[in-house]
Order: sequence, then structure tokens, then C-alpha cells
Amino acid sequence: MKVLIIEDEPISSRRLKRMLMELEPELITEGPAATISEVETILAEEMDYDLIVSDIRLQGRTVFEAFKKRRPQCPVIFTTAYDEFALEAFKHNGIDYLLKPIDIEELSNALKKIGLISLATVPDSHPLHTYRERLLAWQGENLIPISVEDVAYFHFDQRHVYCILLNGKEYRIQLSLKELEDSLNPKDYFRLSRQYIIGVKAICHISQSFNSKLCVKILNCNEEVELSRERSAELRKWLER
Repeated sequence: MKVLIIEDEPISSRRLKRMLMELEPELITEGPAATISEVETILAEEMDYDLIVSDIRLQGRTVFEAFKKRRPQCPVIFTTAYDEFALEAFKHNGIDYLLKPIDIEELSNALKKIGLISLATVPDSHPLHTYRERLLAWQGENLIPISVEDVAYFHFDQRHVYCILLNGKEYRIQLSLKELEDSLNPKDYFRLSRQYIIGVKAICHISQSFNSKLCVKILNCNEEVELSRERSAELRKWLER
């Protein structure tokens, strides 16, 4: 797995690399990119990173200038000494926002959100949460925190991803279904199809068609979702575990 480091302070970049390798020795770290032009050049030439860890201020400018020209195609963990950029960060694939000096526990937790590490724990520390507990959702022009346990299902409408809560409220979110699938607890959430991820609490009933395919009626959803034969078998296993 490849990680791009964007950082203009050599001491910070060396410390960050050391922590990443301590948490997950198999990671391949590249960089650091220290200027806006370097970031733009790298993202124009190579987009196969699994993660970007990025400082926000680079020599008096912000990395958002580069990201607006070349939007990252992977999750971004932002690191900064300032807290006023949080909302802007989550508009650019941000999945976490760590204040300097970075704490290795917080970095480990951020990596676990996107599945880059799953079982590692910080040495001489208590085990950390493995799966996503919260996400940010759009309410008009504002971002609000949502507790994952309140989400009935996630839906992709070919343009945006929405989370629909158990109480029926609906919000647009910044994450893709793939990012959600990798970061949600698989005991509680299941990928039904290319358009849906459901929580176990959201299953109203399941019917079976003549060709052994399953149809799922989801809480607060107007349509039944028909699964492929393969996903039908996987759903049976998931429900019976």
C-alpha cells in the first residue's frame, strides 16, 4: 500500500514516516512533497496512492490550492498546527484531521478507519477502536457529525452518497461506498449492491424469488433491492454468523 506524505517541515516528515512504519511496516511511503507545485506535479503524474497524509500550510499557502486542481482519488489524513481548516479539509476527501504534534494513537486510529491496518495496537498502550464510529454529513452548507450506529443504510444515486438514519432523516456525505465498506464494522453493515450498504437494524424482511435470488426490503426505503445470486449467498452467511 502506497502513502504520499505532503509536508514542508523535514523534522515533521521524518517523524511521520517513522510512526507510519512502526504502525504498519508493509506501507510504502513516498515524499515528502514540500510545495504546492510539487503536489500538483505528483498528483498529475501518479494517482494510485492508497492514502495521502498532508500538512495544510505549505510555505505560506494551503494544500487545498493543489487539491482543487488535482482532486485526490484516495482518502486524506490532514495534519496541521491550526484547527480552523477542519471543514475545508473534509471537502477534499479528508477522513481525519490531526493536530500537531501528532499522537501515534490518533494516527493509528485514522489508519484503521480506512482499513490500512486492522489488528495493530500502539506499543505499551490500550487497544484502539478498529471501525468507523462517526462521519460528517452535509446539512445545507454546513457539516454535522453523525453517529454510525444511527445509520440505517447508505445509498449511491450515481452522483452522491447519502446516509439514511433509522429515524428516516437523510444526509449527503463525502465518502464513497467503497470507503464506507472498508471502514464500517462488517458485523453490523453489509454491501448489498453497487448502490446500497445496509445495517442489520434496517432489514425489514427478505423474500426469495424463483431463481434463488433474495430481495431485501429496507427500512425507510421505497424500493426492494434484488441481490445477485452471489450476493444472496453472502447475505445468508452474514445473517447466520
